[in-house]
Amino acid sequence: MITDDMIIDTHTHLDMQYRDPYEVMERAHASGVGFFIIPGTNEKNLKIAVEIAENRDNVKFLIGIHPEDADDYENKIQSLYSVTGHPKCIGIGEVGLDYDHSDVPKVIQKNCFIKFIELACRCNFPIVIHTRNAVDDTIGILSDYAKQLTIILHCFTGDNDILKFGIENRAYFSIGGIVTYPKAVNLQSLTGKIPEDRLIFETDSPYLPPIPFRGKKNEPAFIVETIRYVSRLTKISYKHLVKLSTKNALRAFKIHDW
Repeated sequence: MITDDMIIDTHTHLDMQYRDPYEVMERAHASGVGFFIIPGTNEKNLKIAVEIAENRDNVKFLIGIHPEDADDYENKIQSLYSVTGHPKCIGIGEVGLDYDHSDVPKVIQKNCFIKFIELACRCNFPIVIHTRNAVDDTIGILSDYAKQLTIILHCFTGDNDILKFGIENRAYFSIGGIVTYPKAVNLQSLTGKIPEDRLIFETDSPYLPPIPFRGKKNEPAFIVETIRYVSRLTKISYKHLVKLSTKNALRAFKIHDW
């Protein structure tokens, strides 16, 4: 049972780079993290995510194809359709556009993104958005569907246009370890402008560890440092941030059965 003081890591790649994801979850539990959502990135990792979720009551997963893996998406997505009915599958993501790290042509990324948006609409699933150096196209595509979607903006990095779009469309903003970095000045200034009922937290582990763990492999236990930082930044108590972000995450991902 999720309680008010239990933290939800809304975006953790437990299916990647961990020798023992169950041990990682035990360390997180000792830090107050009691629930985990594994995003989908490709078919291979999805199998691992499903296995973890089936072995733990406090784990759910999403299905998606990361923009770096969007080549041949039409064949890849076919294998994912049947998984939408899995009782532990609660959404679509992470999907979107990456014009920085992905070598996949933009037109293919866009077409893949639209396919998953349409799937989210059809299944009444929330959708977790990855956008990197692609703000205009991300907003342009989402705008056509925003009224039909529950949008979760993964790893919000402090873009003013994304903030405006997100607030206008009742999106959720997921804050990760980047907010603790000294150079993340714009993100730090905008975090306080996120409506309290739209704020959630993530680690994106094993990537992007918060200070003081920068340089190490990130893991869900470290999410407490991000929440502590945002507490200092916004002058909202740590306890209240945990409570409201947990409530928000449950609402965003429509989790009613745990």
